[in-house]
Order: sequence, then C-alpha cells, then structure tokens
Amino acid sequence: MSDQQSGQGFRNSQSDSERETAHDVTIRHDVDEGMDELCEDIDEHIQWDSLSIPNLVGQTTVGGQIAPDLDNKRLYVWFAFSVLSIRTEGVFKLRFSLFDLRQMNGTTTIPVICQIFSDPIHVQSPKKFLGTCAMDTEEGSKRGEREDDPFSDDDEAVHSTRSKRKKVNGSLGNAHSEVGGASTGRGSGLYLDTIQRYMLDFDFEKVCSVSLSNLNVYACLVCGKYFQVYILPDSYEVTDSSLDDIKYVLDPRFTPAQVEALDKSLSQSYDLNRKPYLPGFTGLNNVKANDYVNVVIQVLAHVPPIRNYFMLQNFDDRSELVKRFSTLVRKIWNPAAFKGQVSPHELLQEISNASNRKFRLTEQGDPLAFLSWFLNTLHRDLGGSKKKDSSIIYSTFQGEVLIESQPVDTKAPSGAALAFDPNNGKRIVLRSILSVTSTKSPFLFLALELPPPPLFHDELEKNIIPQVPLATVLSKYDGKTIQESVADLKRFQITRLPNYIILHIKRFSKNNFVEEKNPTIVTFPIKNLSMAEFVSDLEKEKTLGLYYDLVANITHEGDPATPGSASYKVHIQHRAKEQWYQIQDLFVEEINAQMIFLSESYIQVWERKKAV
Repeated sequence: MSDQQSGQGFRNSQSDSERETAHDVTIRHDVDEGMDELCEDIDEHIQWDSLSIPNLVGQTTVGGQIAPDLDNKRLYVWFAFSVLSIRTEGVFKLRFSLFDLRQMNGTTTIPVICQIFSDPIHVQSPKKFLGTCAMDTEEGSKRGEREDDPFSDDDEAVHSTRSKRKKVNGSLGNAHSEVGGASTGRGSGLYLDTIQRYMLDFDFEKVCSVSLSNLNVYACLVCGKYFQVYILPDSYEVTDSSLDDIKYVLDPRFTPAQVEALDKSLSQSYDLNRKPYLPGFTGLNNVKANDYVNVVIQVLAHVPPIRNYFMLQNFDDRSELVKRFSTLVRKIWNPAAFKGQVSPHELLQEISNASNRKFRLTEQGDPLAFLSWFLNTLHRDLGGSKKKDSSIIYSTFQGEVLIESQPVDTKAPSGAALAFDPNNGKRIVLRSILSVTSTKSPFLFLALELPPPPLFHDELEKNIIPQVPLATVLSKYDGKTIQESVADLKRFQITRLPNYIILHIKRFSKNNFVEEKNPTIVTFPIKNLSMAEFVSDLEKEKTLGLYYDLVANITHEGDPATPGSASYKVHIQHRAKEQWYQIQDLFVEEINAQMIFLSESYIQVWERKKAV
C-alpha cells in the first residue's frame, strides 16, 4: 500500500513499497498570499493545481498502524507523518492517497482505494510569519544614524581590521558552510542583522543542545546554540555576503602567499571587542586539565613545515584527527577571528577517542608521551611508512643515531683489557673477547639525562639551584660518553641530524612512593647551538648546517607529587618582531630572551640553520 508522486497534476506512479499512504501538495490560484486568515470553507469552483514534490520536505509515505478503540468494538488505522515543510508561499492543501499492496498481484500498478484532502494551509515566508516581530522603526532609524557617523580615532584600527576581513573573505570563493541558524529563507527577509557574532563559538564540539547528538547539527546565529537539522526542515544554505566573515571564522582558509607572509607580518588584529591580538600567538582554553596538550599544539603550530602543510593541504580523505588538527592550526593563525583566543575542544575530543582515552582533557598528562603518540599517529594517518621522508612528520623531525653496546662481564679476572673508561673515573672491567654491537636507529626526539641534584645543603647553599649547560647533557651523544645499564654499556652518536630536533630533558623519576622532579636548571644559548661534537660524519653534516636556533621551549612548574600544583608553559618567538612570548593556556605575555633558560625546561625544539 504505497505511492510515489511524480509531481505533475494528481497522477501517481505506483510501486512495490511497503508504505500504505502518501500525499501531494496542491496550490490555490485565486487566493491572496498576504491574507491573514485561512479560508475555512472552500468553494467547489476554485481550481487547485499540484505542486512538484521537491517543494514538500519531510516523510511523504508511511505505513499504517492499527490502534483499537477505547471500547474495543472497532479498529482504527492511523498514519503519522514526520515534520513536513512547504518551501513556497501560498495557500495549500495536502492530498492523501490510500493503497493496498496486496492488490498488486505481480503488476506494476496499484489501484487507489480512496483519497482525501486536508484543510487549506497558509504558508508564509519568515519575514511575514505571524510569530516574528518586525524591527522597531525608531530603533532602525537610530541604528541608521549610527552607521552614518564617521569613525572615531579609536575605531580606525578596528575599521581597518574589518576592511581586511572583507578582503580576506572576498577570496574565499563559494566555500560551503552549515550555518543554519538563520537559514530559513533564501537571502532576503532573513533578519541577518539580528545575528549576534559575539555569541558564536565554533570551537566547541558541534553537539545538539537538546539531544546531544552530533548528527546534522546547525548553529543558531542569534543565540549561538546548536540544534539538529529537524529544527530547520528546509535545510538549504543561505548565500549572503554578510555571512562571509562567519564562514571564514568557522573554517579559515589561506593561500600560499598568505602562509609565506605569516613570519614576516608585524601587524596585529582586533577581535569583536576591539581587543588587539597577534595571529599565531592566541591562547588556548584549558577546559579542565589539558595544559599538557595546549603547549604541544602551540609548538607544532610554530614549526613552519608542519604549520604550512596543515594550513594548505586538503584533508577530506584523511582521519578526523588530521582534519581537526588542521582546522585548529588555521584558527590559531586566523587574522579575522571574533575572539582573541581559541578552544581546542573539538581536537581534544578526537584525541581522547583516537587514543582510547589515554589522553583526556580532565586529567593532566605528560607532554612528552602525548607528543610522541601524536606525531606517530599523524604520521600513520598521513600515509607514512618506516621509510625516511615518507610523511611531513618524518621529513621534519626524524634523525638517526648510532647505538653501540657491549655486555658487562661481572666475572672478568683482575687485569683484563679495558673497553671503556668513563669520565667520572669509575673503571668498568670488561673482557677483551666481548664484542661491541652497533645498530642505527631513527629517532623523533633525543632524551637527555640530568645529573642528580645534591642530597644535602648547608646553611649557605640551601637556596642554591644547581645548573648545567645544555652542551654537557648533550655529551651523551658524542660517541665517547658511556651510559651504564644493568647488563650493558652503551654509547651514542648522531649519524643524521634532522631539520628540526626535539630535545627531551628527563626531569621526572618514580619510586615506590612518589614521583620526584629534578630541579636542575639547564642553561643554553637562544641561537647558534653547535652540534658539531655530536655527529659521526662532520663533513657531510657541515654542508647541511651544524647550528640550530631555538624555536620553542616547554617548561614545567610546580611539584608533581602535589595534585593540581603542576602546570606547563611554552616559550615561542615571533620571528618578524624577534620578540619571545610566554604562553600558558589563555595567558600570552612578552618575556625577555635572557629569562627563558631560568625556567625548568622539559621539551625543546631547535631549527637547523642553513650552512653559509
């Protein structure tokens, strides 16, 4: 019992669907569309024409359900249609047709059992809808007067930012965006001037405010809340130039020329509250305890090869993690943002899902563990393999180190040949017949051990903080310094330097009772860190560059043994201004370069300088 409408007249093509009833739309010719009251009595002489079925949105065929009467003496069949919407103004009637599929008998046609028409339905545009109040005339005239006023001196910078936003948006083309809050019409009479841009926040996960579902969710441009598409049954996009800035905030896009100019621009932008901010140096919300993720995202957003790749490439066929990271990087560098900060909430949700809840936004984690997982996951999702330069991750961060190891012979006789003599003077006895094994291993970061802090202090030294140069802890990779383990001796030397090298300063250790932190300060130069002493092929690396400049420095503050007291910060340089900034969640402030090494560095990223 089914019917599929052709949309021409009252004729219906029959099919073998299992639904039992359907309806058409008919329109009355001689009725004024501006009428305020519906006609209850329809004259027989009025002519009605059918409207094509695409103008009727919703479920047009349903199956019958049997419901007994209260006295249980008769049965009723009822048909429940989903939300229906008619896209054209006018007065309409719905025609319902009843079919019985049992009468098909192998034929392609089904006889109509009966038909019935609904009462007239008056369809109005949003502007004429009785529930919508027109704008107050006096308020509109006042607003017009304000628009005629010239800009004050305080507004010149904001005006220039708005002009720049229009220019940026002008190059967007026909970018698609689901901004359905006001999309109940086709560009006119939609009250687009009622949009409250300061209420919009596209950073949080798009979840329906009512059902908490993330399927077919649209944002209301007035209240900023999210609703599912059934709230907007017409479901078509509004194409109006006044919405271009909202589309750009929702999904910022950059040209190669714009990306190339990011590190050369000295100009600042202004948000809707007229507060200045620097694109690329915007704070990230700490939703709960995700500061360990925020610092890593800030670092990766300022490594030029990583930043440029994720800002320019199209990731429609990649994983959701790649897409959300790309979107967040572009929002961090957005010069036309509504707010001077960005929320990583969407990315955090996907990180939690992709890591099987290993990294959560409600529990503080280790930035190094997250960085290692994140880089390897991005490498895999981008189609990378074990081969060198198989992804942007490997071509940027991957290096190679030579590892030499030799087992310790604890039963060696006195006077046996010595293989190594550690610098600390402790002589380790090895038998000469024990061989040294050598392996080359790729790496994404180098781990550096700190010397143990002093256990006791006298009255004069109790406030002294131990310090060690970075070159001293890097000597682990000079090919001479020995690292002791339970059963082996090892030494390391770098055979291939990466373009960007990540250093991990190991500060934390665990015992049976508590986690401890080594407070030793590592001193280092901001520029021209030499790696000449730590490479095996000096001539080869010399042609590529042996000196590195600091790009980012992640620090740790607080006692890890005290819950809630630890926090992470990151130092990042503005290349055009040559000014360093300290970023902790939403707080962005300038810092002198001489003050950076005074913090307890935990992760550092260094950029290779081209050989001159």
